[in-house]
Amino acid sequence: MPPPPMPPMDKCPKESISDSTGKYCCPSTCGQCGGAGCDKRPGGDVKCCTGKVTNSCSMAKPPCMISGGHTPPTPPPTNKPPASGKCPHGSIPDSSGMKCCPATCGACGGFGCDKRPGGAMMCCTGNITKSCSMSAPPCIASDDKPYPPMPPSSGKCPDGSIPDASGMKCCPMKCGTCGGLGCDMRPGGAASCCTGSVTKTCDKSPPPCIAMGKPDEKPTEKPTEKPTEKPNMPPHGMCPKGGIIDASGSVCCPATCGACGGAGCDKRPGGDINCCTSKVTQSCATKTFPCLVEAKEMPHP
Repeated sequence: MPPPPMPPMDKCPKESISDSTGKYCCPSTCGQCGGAGCDKRPGGDVKCCTGKVTNSCSMAKPPCMISGGHTPPTPPPTNKPPASGKCPHGSIPDSSGMKCCPATCGACGGFGCDKRPGGAMMCCTGNITKSCSMSAPPCIASDDKPYPPMPPSSGKCPDGSIPDASGMKCCPMKCGTCGGLGCDMRPGGAASCCTGSVTKTCDKSPPPCIAMGKPDEKPTEKPTEKPTEKPNMPPHGMCPKGGIIDASGSVCCPATCGACGGAGCDKRPGGDINCCTSKVTQSCATKTFPCLVEAKEMPHP
């Protein structure tokens, strides 16, 4: 009699590593399994990318699927939904209710998260470390006030659009969030969801546009303040010498990248370390690229 088939494996074989979804294994020589730039690692796309992997790790050497290609059964629904208000507006919780992804993902975390709109960066939860009170989704659900606080539109943004964090600019509803870091990765891309280049008012142009006040509103005049000198910080929307800004107006990359952030950033001169924006945390006060342009620390123009 032939030997019985081996049961599906629940972890990666020896000398291999798991991808961010926990479903695929690659040789440990790849350094990282799947994700952006996988084809540039030792072993190339054949060993380090997961898009075409169909063999089970119980039947083949890495790259392989831990579960043998079978999607784990969906747990029965519970009557207890995730606590209301934990995930910010425009986001959805994962199955634990503890992490949040942009609503455009359709589902948050779990098998196949890297194949959804926004990819692993927006829809997978394995590498999420920041609270939703401090960062836009994807983030860890928090009982604290969500970031950024959604300003009341007061009728300023047209129907079918949403305001940015300042309440001064509007994007199409499909963006999920208007402006900010990662805006170029949302449905509609930078043209619809980033606000750095928006110059037309909403009474003359469809979103993205500059929000309009009510007809009877009058601007409040504020006394002119003396500029406060704060060295080392660039003016709003500008990068230190030798840098270029991304579509959101929030991150600066070395000018050698040619473009800052967005699709294919890891393929530019300097690679993902210099030309991608998703993991940038240091301020441009350090004068080291890539860096964050922090408007709240900037001098008045």
